Amino acid sequence: MNNPAVQPTTNNPAVQPAVNKRGRQGATNNPGGAQGFPELYAHRSEAGRRRLDNRERTALSITENLLDVNHKKGRVNLAERSEEVQEALRWMVGTGSAENEPEDEVYRQVMDLAFAVLLGTYRDSSVLPAATDTLFVREAKGQNTHDLVWALFLPADGEALRLIARRLDAQGERERALAKKLLCQQGPDGSCEDFCGWLAENEEALEFTGLGPQFSGELPVFRINAAKKGAQKEVGKI
Repeated sequence: MNNPAVQPTTNNPAVQPAVNKRGRQGATNNPGGAQGFPELYAHRSEAGRRRLDNRERTALSITENLLDVNHKKGRVNLAERSEEVQEALRWMVGTGSAENEPEDEVYRQVMDLAFAVLLGTYRDSSVLPAATDTLFVREAKGQNTHDLVWALFLPADGEALRLIARRLDAQGERERALAKKLLCQQGPDGSCEDFCGWLAENEEALEFTGLGPQFSGELPVFRINAAKKGAQKEVGKI
């Protein structure tokens, strides 16, 4: 879908979404590695004295790129698609997000931008579960979720809504409240089953606005295109 994307709070142009599509692949969880990204991040100042594999070196280069608005030469170019970079980004969010995030605001910024590159540039929807889990973990801790919400909807993928809808049945009131807020209270205001049933009937006419709860009082993350819905009904009559 061609909807205008809201810009994140960062000024780093490397995270601007591209229009290219990519097939879904599963996010990895540090296969064969001795450490996850949080450990690598914590000891990044010692990287020159440690033996790192290619993925870890790429992850460090990505981190330096994300945190450096001046884009010094010799670092990976996140605006260009690369399987090596995508694998490293998946490893970063696969081992370093949700409950694995340290209490470090700059680290969370790195995670936000890593998700934004994966979901915006690579259209890699396989990391949507990790992004959703991270979002609700942060909400429970009272941490900022602004840019992560923005990144979550970059692929304009209905799967993001299904993952959020699962939280409608959560025991925690705060978790349920955020799910309802993100789902814009469209469709049934009830269970996950009810919402997903409504979504199945309307998904072909679904449009993402590029907005999020922080950008509008009406919370128009998505909407139903009446013209498309009408066309569906006409086709159904034939």
